[in-house]
Amino acid sequence: QKLLDPQNSVGQDFLRFFWNSIIVSTATTILSVIVAVPAAYAFSRFTFPGRNFLFFAVLLRNMFPAVIFLVPLFILMRAIGLVNT
Repeated sequence: QKLLDPQNSVGQDFLRFFWNSIIVSTATTILSVIVAVPAAYAFSRFTFPGRNFLFFAVLLRNMFPAVIFLVPLFILMRAIGLVNT
């Protein structure tokens, strides 16, 4: 079977799913940069109440590997109906 054959519905679904993935990953990257750049600037230049707590929370999140969050993420996605879509 040819994956990208126009006569094949699997190929059409593949292109749609691929395009959806591109849109989601681009939006996520842009949003992450929009949030991270001002936060990094604020942490490096300003002293504000709760700065140490927030900085510790960011570091704490980065201390755990991403694999730890996969099972809870799967449970959440299954609960809201996003599995096998």
